[in-house]
Amino acid sequence: MDTSHTSVNLLSPEKIEELQRIEAEWVTRELEEFVKLIQRYRSLYLTAVFLAIGWVLSQALSSISSSANHLSFDALRFRPDIAAVLCLIPFVNVLFGLLMLEATAQIQTLARYRFLLGFELGGNAPAWRWECWKSSKYGTIRAWTNPLNVLFMVSTVGLTVTVLWFSWPATSGSTAIAVFWWSGLSVNIFVAVVVGILAFKHRDQNFVAADPAVRWVDLWPVP
Repeated sequence: MDTSHTSVNLLSPEKIEELQRIEAEWVTRELEEFVKLIQRYRSLYLTAVFLAIGWVLSQALSSISSSANHLSFDALRFRPDIAAVLCLIPFVNVLFGLLMLEATAQIQTLARYRFLLGFELGGNAPAWRWECWKSSKYGTIRAWTNPLNVLFMVSTVGLTVTVLWFSWPATSGSTAIAVFWWSGLSVNIFVAVVVGILAFKHRDQNFVAADPAVRWVDLWPVP
């Protein structure tokens, strides 16, 4: 006998509605926490990039000031210490991107489930229309978010290409730097390909304000 079905059936509709409202509040709090987490990821990423670039600039300026002769730009590109620090940036980009994708997926599934709870509380229509509002032409902010996302992606790719180009000459004098350099390039290409495939494959999914594919009453623990 399925005790899970029986225990729920014993609850009154008012009790079930109360539990759904409590769960919706919990989901909302979880959403807020993941939004804050994304903001922290962005702050940590920018801090790491600025620290790396700032250290490289300080090393370049100190070398120029302590050198009797003018230190050329090409000479800086052959320095293994500068190349090692710059090769960290592609790995930071990959880690940041994966963390952002994970947090975004968590936000989408929480928002989707909250919308599903709204359908249950509202009958055959969502009780809360926030996701519908954001998806409509009146409440959408895609005119801002889409260009900013494209700009951020271009900036990240441009930064990765720039640091790998700058540190390339140093790979000829150090096997460790060469391995580090090629690893950074390979992992960026691999992640970009995987993300592109997944984005194309799931381009029509995770639309929060769409009609739920499953209803709350159909969700049961897997035996």
